[in-house]
Amino acid sequence: MYGAEISFLNKKNYNSVNEIMGEESASLINKGKKVYVIPEGGSTVLGIWGYISFINELSEQVDLRKINGILSAAGSGGTAAGMLVGAALNKLKIKIYAVNVLYSKEELWKKIMFLAEGVIEEYNLNCTLDESNLVIIDGYSKEGYKNISDNKVKLITSLAKETGILLDPTYTGKAFAAYYDKFLSKAKGNKVIFLHSGGLFGAFAKRGKYLHNL
Repeated sequence: MYGAEISFLNKKNYNSVNEIMGEESASLINKGKKVYVIPEGGSTVLGIWGYISFINELSEQVDLRKINGILSAAGSGGTAAGMLVGAALNKLKIKIYAVNVLYSKEELWKKIMFLAEGVIEEYNLNCTLDESNLVIIDGYSKEGYKNISDNKVKLITSLAKETGILLDPTYTGKAFAAYYDKFLSKAKGNKVIFLHSGGLFGAFAKRGKYLHNL
């Protein structure tokens, strides 16, 4: 309706998506077009300012000096990178727990640190990152990025019935499973915040599974 041209990539080509977008961008620029490339997840040094600001906003609601950490899902790494930098700017000694849902632990670490270090350099921010504050939690997406196990769906539906909060099957549902295992089911007093970062549209594709586990 708006004249957009959509190109679909298979899994093999998607591994080179940044190079493909770069080539397409150069081609369009040569044709006199103005081009702005939005990479996977919107994870750029500009895009992660949303979660740098999130830490600033959260600090107005909660005394983050009394919090041990914040946990969220991590796909392309922008959310965790923004929170890591936001915490550094506010001189907070909190852990940023990134629950890996897509890449290998090592690759996700590199993506997050690349973005975090990049925004500090690009905007000349007065802070220093403490790499030990980034904790990658792996093993909660063994069923695959677009899939979710029955036990996680049961946890999601249980939370929805108790609180009215709905989690999605790709990101927040898997992150909450990690949060439940690592913190909620343990002794009280861990003081780790769970970040619901969205992704609700994925729930529609799994509505059959959700309804079956009500």
